[in-house]
Amino acid sequence: MESFFESSNQVSNLKNGLTFLSSEVKNYPLQFLALYFNSGTRYENSNELGYAHFLEHMLLKGTKNNPSAYLLSSQIEKIGGYKNGLTSKEFNWYVVEIGASDSEKGFSFLSEIILDSLFDEKTLENEKGIILEEYAKRREINPDFLLRSSISEMFKNHPLGADSIFSEENTKSANREKLINYFNKFYFPKNAALFSFGGSDHKNNKQYAEKYFSGWNSVHNPERVNNQTEFSKIKEKYGFLEKATNTDYICLNYYTSGMKDDLNERQILNMLGYYLSAGSSCLLMDELRNKKGLIYFVSAFPSSYSDGGVFSIQTSSKKSEETVKNLYDILNNLTARITEEEFEKLKHQSINLFLLKNKNEEDNFQFIAENFIYKNDISTIDDYLLNMKQIKFKDFVEVVNKYIKYGNSYLMTLGPKKLSL
Repeated sequence: MESFFESSNQVSNLKNGLTFLSSEVKNYPLQFLALYFNSGTRYENSNELGYAHFLEHMLLKGTKNNPSAYLLSSQIEKIGGYKNGLTSKEFNWYVVEIGASDSEKGFSFLSEIILDSLFDEKTLENEKGIILEEYAKRREINPDFLLRSSISEMFKNHPLGADSIFSEENTKSANREKLINYFNKFYFPKNAALFSFGGSDHKNNKQYAEKYFSGWNSVHNPERVNNQTEFSKIKEKYGFLEKATNTDYICLNYYTSGMKDDLNERQILNMLGYYLSAGSSCLLMDELRNKKGLIYFVSAFPSSYSDGGVFSIQTSSKKSEETVKNLYDILNNLTARITEEEFEKLKHQSINLFLLKNKNEEDNFQFIAENFIYKNDISTIDDYLLNMKQIKFKDFVEVVNKYIKYGNSYLMTLGPKKLSL
C-alpha cells in the first residue's frame, strides 16, 4: 500500500521515566509538539474535580523567566507559532505548533511551563472568573450541551460522568496550595508522554528532549497513574431536560467499546456514523428529512474513552415523538437495510471521508499521538487504512447488531415538554 504520510517514528525513554516519541517528516517546514498527562475527571476524587482544567489555565499564565501570560505567550506567538492547553476526561495536554527551524524553542516552552510555573495567587483569583464564564458558555442550549448531559447520565456512577472542566465549588475554593498538590500528584515524568512531529530530525529531537526534560524529577518517583474503574450501564432508557426552546433537541446514545478495545469495532462504528449521517444522501437525512420533513440536521458518530464509549445520534425536531419513533424503527432494523454490495461502497466512502478528515500532517500527528497514549504502540494513518480495507461485511453486521439495539440505548431530549414514548 502506498504511504499516505511518510514519517519515521522512534520511541525512547529518558532516564527520569518520561516517554518520548519522535516522528520525523523529511523536508516538512513545521513542528508539532505535545506533552500529555494522565489526568482529568477519570482520576480525580470529589475534592479535585475540575482541577485538571484549572491547572491547564494556570500553566499558561506565567513562569519565573516570563512572569505574565503576555510574556510567556510571546515566546511562541512572536515567532509565528501557536500554543494551547487542553483538558479531557482522561488527559491534559499542552501543544506547540512552530516552524521546524524553531523546534528547540517549542521544547523549551513546554519545559518552562512544567518546571517553572508561578501559580500566582492574584492570577489564580482572576482565572476563577474566566473558568466560571467558560462553564456558562458550555451550558448554552445546543446539541453539544445535550450530548454532554446525556453521556454524564449514562456514566453517572463513574468518574467519566463528571464534567471534564468544571466543579463550581472546587473552582471557587481553589488556591495555590491545592493546585500545586494536584500538580505534584499527576504531573511527573512517568505519568507523561512527550511527542515531536515534523521536519526536525530524530537526533535534534532527542537532544532537545534530554536538554529540557532530563532535569525534571518527581519528589516521590511514583508510577504511572491508573484508574480503570469499570462502569455499569444505567437501567433508565429515557432522560429529559426541561428548557424553554422552540424545538426539541434529541440525543440517542448506545454504549460501545473503547480505544483500548478491538480496532475493527471502532472502525465499523465510524463507518456506521458515515452511513447514517454523512451528507444529504445518507440514510437518516433521506428517511427523516427528504421523505418526511421531520428534521433539519442529523449527526451520528462514536466517542471513545480508554475502556468504553458511546455511539451518538443527534438531531432536533418540532415533531420529536414522531422523529424518535422513526429513529428507533430505522435503527432496530439497520442491518436488514444494507446489502454486501452496499457495504463495499460504504467502505470505499468511509476511507475517502477519513482521508478528507485527516488530510494534513497535523492530523497525522494527532492520530499517532492519540493511538500511542491509549494503546502504547505506534499506529499510523496508513495502518488504520490497511485495517479498514480488510473489514468484512459479516464483521460490520456483527458489530452493529452487538451495540445498536434498544436494550443498549439511552435517549435524552431537551425541550419544553417530556415525550410520551
